[in-house]
Amino acid sequence: MERKKSKKVKRLNVKKTPSQTQIKHFLKIYKGLNDWHIPIFRAVQEFTKAKHVLYPGSHKHLTPSLFFPDVTYIDFDSKIKQFFNDEQVLCWLENNKFYKEEVKIKFIDQDFNQIFEKMSSFDLMISACAGFVSKECQKYLKIGGYFLVSDAHSDARATFLMPNFSFEAVYDSSRNILDF
Repeated sequence: MERKKSKKVKRLNVKKTPSQTQIKHFLKIYKGLNDWHIPIFRAVQEFTKAKHVLYPGSHKHLTPSLFFPDVTYIDFDSKIKQFFNDEQVLCWLENNKFYKEEVKIKFIDQDFNQIFEKMSSFDLMISACAGFVSKECQKYLKIGGYFLVSDAHSDARATFLMPNFSFEAVYDSSRNILDF
């Protein structure tokens, strides 16, 4: 009996391009246009009319750029930089934004506790889940600027007790409005 030669089967490894991986990861985590933050950002944009926004500890949460034309994102995870430089990510923002201006995003790859920007230069600062952003980053807000703060890490409570901030509104998720 003659022994048959076995054939090696090679699998074609199709790797996702960085663009596909980046945008798909964002859409999986934050749900794209179904992100639960969207009504909050919309209401805050309508109230503040902010253009120049700071988002310390943002990770890949680029949803603010759907409502604010110029957002600076800061995160110390160096892997995040490629996400913000990705062409597909920028294209998704351009195609889904809620304003006429061109999307302008800047990513700073460092700890937000280090000095990174000109003081008093932002209209709005966002703190979603990055810890105590208020203490270290308040110096970047313009006088009269706004601070959208979550209480996920008690940052809203800490900010409420700071004398240089005044309480303006709370977001009522049952009615999708800012309550004054």
